[in-house]
Amino acid sequence: MAAKPAQTPPKPPATPSAEGAASNLVPDHVERFKQDCIEVLSTVEGHSVPLLQFPELFTKVKKEQFLLVNYKAKKIMRLLEAIPEVVQVQLLYIVMV
Repeated sequence: MAAKPAQTPPKPPATPSAEGAASNLVPDHVERFKQDCIEVLSTVEGHSVPLLQFPELFTKVKKEQFLLVNYKAKKIMRLLEAIPEVVQVQLLYIVMV
């Protein structure tokens, strides 16, 4: 009698990665956010700001309220993760690279 082939267990549902979540963003909006981040972070010494102070600094520099909906995003972290060539989040600080 031939041996039955081993059955492989079902794969668990995939969890969204940062890359996958960032890929849901609209490229034009990501590019606009990237340029806005450069402009905003260029105004502060060390090119870094605490994450929670970013919206206030954005409003001060850009003279408009920081709204995620303007970038078609639901979370600021998804936007920041979409532009690793420009910023990194380190211990809740946004740092321009």
